[in-house]
Amino acid sequence: MTSHETRIRPLIWMALAFAALWMAGCGGGSSTAPDGDGADGDTPCTTDSNCPSGEVCGADQVCIPIDGDLPADGDDPNPTRIFRMTPDGTLDFGEVQLVDSAFADVVIYNDGNQAMHLYEATFTEPQVDNPWSLDGYMEATIQPGQSFTFKIRFQPIVLGENPGVLRISNDSDNMPEATLNLAGDAVKEIGEAEIGSDPDAVEFEEKALGTHAAQKRLKIGNLGTGSSQIIVTQVYMQSNGAQPFSYEHELEISEDEPLTIAASSSSPFTIWFDPITAGEYSDKLVVEYHTNLDSAGQVLEVPISGDAVIGQIYMTPPVLNFGSVPLFGAKPLDVRLSNKGDVGEINITSLRITGIDNWQTIFTSSAGGMDPVALAAGANHEFQLTFNPSAVENYDAELRVDTDFNGTSFYFPILAEGSARNEKPEARVSQVENGADIGAPLEIPVGSTKTFYGAISRDPDGNSGNLTFQWYLTKPPASVANLIPDTTSPTVSLLFDVAGNYLISLVVTDEQGDESDPKNVEVTATAGLSTMRIQASYSGISALSDVDLMYVIPLGNLYNEEVCAASTGTCQVPSAYGTINLMGCGSASVCTTETVTHAYAPDGTYEFRLNFDENCPYAVNDPLNYLCLTSLGKEEATATINIYIDNEDTPSFGPFQVDLTEKGQTERWNFTRNSGVWQAPVHLE
Repeated sequence: MTSHETRIRPLIWMALAFAALWMAGCGGGSSTAPDGDGADGDTPCTTDSNCPSGEVCGADQVCIPIDGDLPADGDDPNPTRIFRMTPDGTLDFGEVQLVDSAFADVVIYNDGNQAMHLYEATFTEPQVDNPWSLDGYMEATIQPGQSFTFKIRFQPIVLGENPGVLRISNDSDNMPEATLNLAGDAVKEIGEAEIGSDPDAVEFEEKALGTHAAQKRLKIGNLGTGSSQIIVTQVYMQSNGAQPFSYEHELEISEDEPLTIAASSSSPFTIWFDPITAGEYSDKLVVEYHTNLDSAGQVLEVPISGDAVIGQIYMTPPVLNFGSVPLFGAKPLDVRLSNKGDVGEINITSLRITGIDNWQTIFTSSAGGMDPVALAAGANHEFQLTFNPSAVENYDAELRVDTDFNGTSFYFPILAEGSARNEKPEARVSQVENGADIGAPLEIPVGSTKTFYGAISRDPDGNSGNLTFQWYLTKPPASVANLIPDTTSPTVSLLFDVAGNYLISLVVTDEQGDESDPKNVEVTATAGLSTMRIQASYSGISALSDVDLMYVIPLGNLYNEEVCAASTGTCQVPSAYGTINLMGCGSASVCTTETVTHAYAPDGTYEFRLNFDENCPYAVNDPLNYLCLTSLGKEEATATINIYIDNEDTPSFGPFQVDLTEKGQTERWNFTRNSGVWQAPVHLE
């Protein structure tokens, strides 16, 4: 606001106040009573005595009729005038700039049943330098159920808190001396914030490699006025460390702990340029901020540039990075110092390492490597520097090269870390994923498939997730089983195809290349637990019909008496599936019982079937063949099935029966072996 506006504004308010008072005498005001200015016969008034009989003075100083539904004063046996005001108690304007003003409405209600009169309204506090004034208030009459509205103006005079008290006299029954507490906080003119930097861009002159890092000062400031603020929430290099620039500030700036810059103030930053290779570099300092008038984030970017050139003395490699070396270990690096200048011979007067104490015991050099030496133009001085850590810590240091070239010293960075001695990893094997380490020999039925989990192995001083695996298998001579999917997988499986002793071993290797001791798991495959026999007995059939027992392994191979040799009953099956013996019947005239015996069966789902081959007892050309055609001569059979495990005398499953009534009828069952245990067969519909 200009000083001219400051002078004019009070005059305007005085004129407005005068106009309001003039209008009040002419029918103005805030009452909810009907408007009127006297032009249509309404009588102006200041009190009820100015009005004719049957009328009272309204809140806008015009006589109005008394509501016919309400008794006149004195007629009601219980007359009431109830004063109510909003806001009630305190009116707080909050912060208001010293050069500004604020208004707020105040409403007075008559909650009684008789007309209520408002009298004088005065500010009892403060006595001097009063920032409070009224707009639109007058002595008025408020009818029952109606209200009167006026405004309070806060025009700050002095900075800080401005309390006040307004007293309103009236003839109410409950609050004839009503008071309203006032509060307002006068603040400086906020003004508009404007961010800037000095300089607009940071430019470094040519910097010779090997010389100490160059630095420049940068100021981030608020060019705004008044009490404006710039609130910096984050500062960073745009390249995020990809360029050789960095910054320093006395504060750790974050959203939780921002940097606040007042008007006409600034905050200093230090910009560093420390390249390790020659070239032109550029980056930006990014400043994220907002102002106290704007919560939306904004960004200031300050360009930064610099040029790095090869100095008189240059080191290859430009950084000696030893990485991590275990305690009392040793790692050598080849170092070459070169005279890259054109000034002729340069004498290296001393070579030493700065930044750490007792560097001679931590870094050792080949013979003569750290001695003074004369370097002709273009010549090199080569030696070997070995890192021998004695503690678990970072050894950030510099190789200092003192010369007689204008007394200049050159500095080249050294990065090295001493780490704890590497502990070899521990190989462990479990029977279930994330289970306990196997601590005793295992006994497994022949034909079972077992899975072994090596991922529970651990690296005491590294990342166990980066271990590599190598499994080994020792098996009986007759076994053809192999670890699957391969011997380098964290998890392997093995089918124990023959009886005997097996040895599964695991060795793990950590990131440092150290191997664990072998973890050995002894497994004994027992044959006596793997014999299963299916016995199917038939009844109710003649020699002309047949019931056929068939057996199917998971590979899909089907076996019956036609496949297995009748003399021995032994079927040729894949070696991994043990042996199958099937004793079948050519017809009911031969036998009424068939059996399938499966020894050393591996885990899996098998199937057995019954197929009914019914023949009509009459020849095709027999005159009575119609009996077959009309089903009068058909046969039916009943099959009873028992299943015996491990040569037990009593069946483990059964007996259960099935009726065979149709030629070509086939009944099927699934029979599953899981972890060496046969489950109850499931009849397939």
